[in-house]
Amino acid sequence: MAPLFSVCVLSILGAGFFTILYSMEWGPEKSADWLTTFLLSFFQSVIIIQPVKVCLQGPCWTWGPLFDPQFGQKFFYFDATTE
Repeated sequence: MAPLFSVCVLSILGAGFFTILYSMEWGPEKSADWLTTFLLSFFQSVIIIQPVKVCLQGPCWTWGPLFDPQFGQKFFYFDATTE
């Protein structure tokens, strides 16, 4: 389990390192604009887009079996037999 965590930590640190290098190259004004854009798009996704996706997809997955009795079997059926 520890090697998996180390891969995650190294990935995060590597991405952060290169982000800091690019922001130093851009200068303070462009870095602040980039950070603002990133944070706005992140919170827009979390607060608006993801809940809308859940509200639109939820009824489709819930009502699917009502209109088609084999709804779950068609998409999630796996036959592991080797006959």
